[in-house]
Amino acid sequence: MAQIELALLIPILAIISVIVTITLDHRRKMKLIEKGLWRAEIEEEKPRSDDILHGGIIVTAVGIALLIGYQLALETWVLVGLVLLFVGIAMILSYSITKRK
Repeated sequence: MAQIELALLIPILAIISVIVTITLDHRRKMKLIEKGLWRAEIEEEKPRSDDILHGGIIVTAVGIALLIGYQLALETWVLVGLVLLFVGIAMILSYSITKRK
């Protein structure tokens, strides 16, 4: 029963943290606008496709790590290490792919 309650708490905390982050960023931008210091050029827009690529590579790497870990019936701490290893590899791969652009 406690696991179900904890499982429900994780997405709720994630949603609250996203709302707080958006609110704080909005307030920061409004204060800059009031002071006359805001310029649209300050915020450098990077292509959204790069974000999607980064996320896709990382999610794929986590999926591969979990698949390998469960197929080999690894212990929990080894599985966590495997996931972290694959996330690191995915981030390096993602950086090297988008750096070439």
